[in-house]
Amino acid sequence: MYTNYFVIYFSYICINKNLMSNLAPMSIGSEISRVRKERGFSQLQLANKVQITQQQLSEYETNRRSPSKGKLQKIADALGCEWRLLDKPV
Repeated sequence: MYTNYFVIYFSYICINKNLMSNLAPMSIGSEISRVRKERGFSQLQLANKVQITQQQLSEYETNRRSPSKGKLQKIADALGCEWRLLDKPV
Protein backbone atom coordinates (compact mmCIF):
# COMPACT_ATOMS: atom_id res chain seq x y z
CA MET A 1 0.00 0.00 0.00
CA TYR A 2 2.70 2.53 0.97
CA THR A 3 4.87 1.46 -1.98
CA ASN A 4 2.78 3.30 -4.59
CA TYR A 5 2.62 6.43 -2.47
CA PHE A 6 6.39 6.43 -2.04
CA VAL A 7 6.95 6.21 -5.80
CA ILE A 8 4.59 9.11 -6.43
CA TYR A 9 6.16 11.32 -3.78
CA PHE A 10 9.73 10.24 -4.57
CA SER A 11 9.13 11.07 -8.21
CA TYR A 12 7.63 14.43 -7.30
CA ILE A 13 10.58 15.48 -5.19
CA CYS A 14 13.43 13.98 -7.22
CA ILE A 15 12.37 14.99 -10.73
CA ASN A 16 11.60 18.32 -12.27
CA LYS A 17 8.23 18.97 -10.68
CA ASN A 18 6.78 20.38 -13.91
CA LEU A 19 7.26 17.05 -15.68
CA MET A 20 5.43 14.93 -13.10
CA SER A 21 2.18 14.82 -15.04
CA ASN A 22 3.98 13.42 -18.10
CA LEU A 23 5.54 10.47 -16.27
CA ALA A 24 4.29 6.92 -16.48
CA PRO A 25 4.06 5.21 -13.09
CA MET A 26 7.34 3.58 -12.15
CA SER A 27 8.26 1.01 -9.55
CA ILE A 28 10.27 1.99 -6.52
CA GLY A 29 13.23 0.06 -7.88
CA SER A 30 13.25 1.79 -11.24
CA GLU A 31 12.86 5.18 -9.54
CA ILE A 32 15.79 4.50 -7.23
CA SER A 33 17.89 3.36 -10.18
CA ARG A 34 16.94 6.36 -12.32
CA VAL A 35 17.62 8.94 -9.63
CA ARG A 36 20.85 7.18 -8.60
CA LYS A 37 22.11 7.43 -12.17
CA GLU A 38 20.99 11.07 -12.47
CA ARG A 39 22.95 11.88 -9.32
CA GLY A 40 26.04 10.12 -10.71
CA PHE A 41 26.25 7.33 -8.14
CA SER A 42 27.29 3.77 -8.93
CA GLN A 43 25.38 1.02 -7.15
CA LEU A 44 28.40 0.42 -4.94
CA GLN A 45 28.72 4.10 -3.99
CA LEU A 46 25.05 4.39 -3.05
CA ALA A 47 25.06 1.06 -1.24
CA ASN A 48 28.03 2.19 0.85
CA LYS A 49 26.31 5.50 1.70
CA VAL A 50 23.19 3.62 2.78
CA GLN A 51 25.19 0.90 4.58
CA ILE A 52 23.79 -2.00 2.59
CA THR A 53 25.44 -4.38 0.14
CA GLN A 54 25.57 -3.71 -3.56
CA GLN A 55 23.61 -6.94 -4.06
CA GLN A 56 20.85 -5.68 -1.77
CA LEU A 57 20.60 -2.40 -3.70
CA SER A 58 20.54 -4.32 -6.97
CA GLU A 59 17.66 -6.42 -5.64
CA TYR A 60 15.77 -3.24 -4.68
CA GLU A 61 16.35 -1.70 -8.11
CA THR A 62 15.18 -4.82 -9.94
CA ASN A 63 12.18 -5.26 -7.61
CA ARG A 64 13.30 -8.69 -6.43
CA ARG A 65 13.26 -7.34 -2.90
CA SER A 66 11.37 -4.48 -1.23
CA PRO A 67 13.25 -2.05 0.99
CA SER A 68 11.87 -1.30 4.43
CA LYS A 69 10.58 2.19 5.21
CA GLY A 70 13.83 2.86 7.07
CA LYS A 71 15.94 1.83 4.08
CA LEU A 72 13.79 3.97 1.78
CA GLN A 73 14.47 6.94 4.05
CA LYS A 74 18.22 6.27 3.99
CA ILE A 75 18.21 5.89 0.20
CA ALA A 76 16.25 9.13 -0.23
CA ASP A 77 18.61 10.94 2.14
CA ALA A 78 21.68 9.61 0.32
CA LEU A 79 20.22 10.74 -3.02
CA GLY A 80 19.39 14.18 -1.64
CA CYS A 81 15.64 13.67 -1.83
CA GLU A 82 12.85 14.22 0.65
CA TRP A 83 10.10 11.69 1.03
CA ARG A 84 7.27 10.71 3.27
CA LEU A 85 4.72 7.99 3.20
CA LEU A 86 1.30 9.35 2.48
CA ASP A 87 -1.65 8.08 4.45
CA LYS A 88 -4.11 8.39 1.61
CA PRO A 89 -4.02 8.43 -2.20
CA VAL A 90 -3.15 11.72 -3.87
